[in-house]
This record gives sequence, structure tokens and C-alpha cells, in this order.
Amino acid sequence: MVDTTLVIIALGGLIVVLAGILTTKAVKKRGNKRVNIWESKQDSPQVNSNINRTPISPPPAHLFSQR
Repeated sequence: MVDTTLVIIALGGLIVVLAGILTTKAVKKRGNKRVNIWESKQDSPQVNSNINRTPISPPPAHLFSQR
């Protein structure tokens, strides 16, 4: 009969070959359309720098001295 390690290696090789074929088909189907970022003007979320924000203060000192 056929050795089990030979069957496992053959099935692993088959999986690698099929994965390679699937990957190449997916890459070819995807297409390589270049996008000009200067043409497409989309509204980008920008933070308004004029907003008054309260600064984050550190925690009180008594929280660090618990032993």
C-alpha cells in the first residue's frame, strides 16, 4: 500500500498548487487601476484647530502612593 506520509505530502503539495492558482487568478481579476489622488477631491475629516480643548491633567499624587 501507499505510505501515509507520502499521501500527506502529496495532498499538501496539491493544496499549495491550488492556492497558487487561486491567488494568481484573484490578482489578475483585481485589476491595476491607478488612482490620481489630486483629481479626486473628497472631504477628508480634519480636526478644527480653533476648538478650545481642556488640557488633560495628570492624576492626583495620592493615587500613586498606595502600598
